[in-house]
Amino acid sequence: MTLQAINPDYLPSSGGSARGRDGIAAGGNTGAGTGFARLVAQQTPASSPPVLDAVRVKRGDTLIGIIKDAAQASGRSITGAEAWRLAQTVATHNGLRDVNLIYPDQTLQLKGIQAQVGALPLATVAKSAPPESVVRAPQPPPAPTPPPSTQAALALRMAQSLSAQSLDGVQAKTPTATLPTPVAVTALRGAPFAPRMHTPVLDKTLQRAVDKGFIASQEVNQVKAKIAHMAQKYNFQPDDFARLTLMESDGMNPQASNGSCHGIIQFCSGDDRGAASVGFAKNAKAILGLSAVAQLDLVDKYFSDVGVGKNGRERLDDLYLSVLTPNARSERRRHVPLDIPGQQAAYLHVGRDRARPITRQSIWTGLVQNANERLRAASDTTTAPKAVQSWKVSAYRGRS
Repeated sequence: MTLQAINPDYLPSSGGSARGRDGIAAGGNTGAGTGFARLVAQQTPASSPPVLDAVRVKRGDTLIGIIKDAAQASGRSITGAEAWRLAQTVATHNGLRDVNLIYPDQTLQLKGIQAQVGALPLATVAKSAPPESVVRAPQPPPAPTPPPSTQAALALRMAQSLSAQSLDGVQAKTPTATLPTPVAVTALRGAPFAPRMHTPVLDKTLQRAVDKGFIASQEVNQVKAKIAHMAQKYNFQPDDFARLTLMESDGMNPQASNGSCHGIIQFCSGDDRGAASVGFAKNAKAILGLSAVAQLDLVDKYFSDVGVGKNGRERLDDLYLSVLTPNARSERRRHVPLDIPGQQAAYLHVGRDRARPITRQSIWTGLVQNANERLRAASDTTTAPKAVQSWKVSAYRGRS
């Protein structure tokens, strides 16, 4: 990964011969004394350039990777634990709520770690190759490390992404064969290279879905792993996806249907609607025969089709409009009425009044309020029946 520097302090010398990263002249006189000067240069620790003031994030970057590249660019050696510690410092200085969530074209200030990086040990300079006259015995290639099983890899990934509280709750209801051993879980919780995602709304939504019988407890790992993958791929918050499903399908219910729209985000039938974009134009109702995990694969395809995350971070209202009426996303103002045809849930209207318009702000407010009320009711044993409410409407009205 190549760092894009903002206001770099270090520039190559404009006078004399060009110099490489190790400080040894790449050109110059070849007269007497050159051999001795080269020997002295090889034995003298090289000075390293200062750490960059700031970097611009590119797609595929991670904060820990940026820290490691900054250290390498300044000629320093850094361990994974040190990179994780400095990543937390950078996140704090840049106001990041989650060290796992950075976005393309975001500028990150690195001034706060310049002193710490400068104090790291110098990177070891690779030794020159032996003379051609020296013949070494061929060394056997190292034995390949067997890849972990799919089940073990999934368990590891989920142990890294689940919060400690939700991991305890899921582990209590999930067969131990699908989760790491208690020793492995304890080690992962304390590991500096495995930061956990803080997703309280998603965790509660999944627990509620298990309690209501929408999904089986053994599906929770795969469901959350898939949502976490899409969240990074399309630049949205996992909790916002949970809020979306709480409005569309009462929270991750793959059997939710209003007769013409089906599944966890309500894929609707028709030649130019949600089901068609994921290959179910002729029989949208067949989506109901798919598991929650399989339906999330369809959601992934649909998000790619409508360009979710294409223009950067997706707010809650952006994410929901991508499902409700993608064309309405062109209106960026928060309080301007949106062109959304058809009857919609009262939560989406200003003041929950269907006689009033739908705006970006009313969508954001309504989704948050709906999620809070449903999750609060989940702890009440007198909660209403599990069936999806009758006012559920199409998530794809107006799509073109």
